[in-house]
Amino acid sequence: MPRRRHFAATLLAVPVALAVTSCSTGQAPTATATGSGSTTATPSTSTAATPTPSTTSVDGGGTESATPERSDATLEKALLELDDLPPGFSIEPQEEGEAGAPVISSKDPDCGPLVKIMNADGAPGSMASASTSFSGGQDGPWIDEYLDAMGSAARVSAFHDKIRTAVKACPKLTMRLPEGRSTMIVRAVRAPDASTDAVAFRVTADGGALDGFEATQVATAIDDVELTMLFFGAFPEEIDEATRGAHAKASELLGAGATTSS
Repeated sequence: MPRRRHFAATLLAVPVALAVTSCSTGQAPTATATGSGSTTATPSTSTAATPTPSTTSVDGGGTESATPERSDATLEKALLELDDLPPGFSIEPQEEGEAGAPVISSKDPDCGPLVKIMNADGAPGSMASASTSFSGGQDGPWIDEYLDAMGSAARVSAFHDKIRTAVKACPKLTMRLPEGRSTMIVRAVRAPDASTDAVAFRVTADGGALDGFEATQVATAIDDVELTMLFFGAFPEEIDEATRGAHAKASELLGAGATTSS
């Protein structure tokens, strides 16, 4: 399975020297660019086929349930494409072997779970994955989308609980870049209402090399598939609209209505 960057290394999809005003204040985000890159895959343009259910299994309550078989290719077909976004966006190309990826760290042991989540190259236990990145121009916004097949809806829900607990336990982190370090303030934020189990948090640089930089991560679910959205330099309404659009498309192609279930 091809792996890709998750939260920390996704900063390579946006300019390294970036100053962004807080999108939670309602002010227009601004950015100064010195370079860009991405390690995400370009989404497929073909039409998704109906996934084939795997062999049924019996849960702890004794009822049978079937989880659709997922593949990287099937997930790619459910990703957003340029036609799904407003005019002005472009796909960030895939680039292998990028150096100088940001690293998230903390001396606070309570931050260990969040550090692990943010440094991971995918959702834990992912059995298939796909991702794409979009740029709205030199001043953004930048949007990353990830789909991870987790094997069951329960595993997705458990991962969301881990995110909530980890964010609550960790008020700040350190982000290290070749250019220097920044303290990142962590806070939970309102998640777009794409699904009832959505969770979101925001990190904002407080001084250092990325002073003023802000990024928002949203995690939501389509049955057994984890949908993660990352936003840089985005207004709240852009976060809401893109997340809803990504969830609606993935739900149509991957959700219970598009699969055979027991």
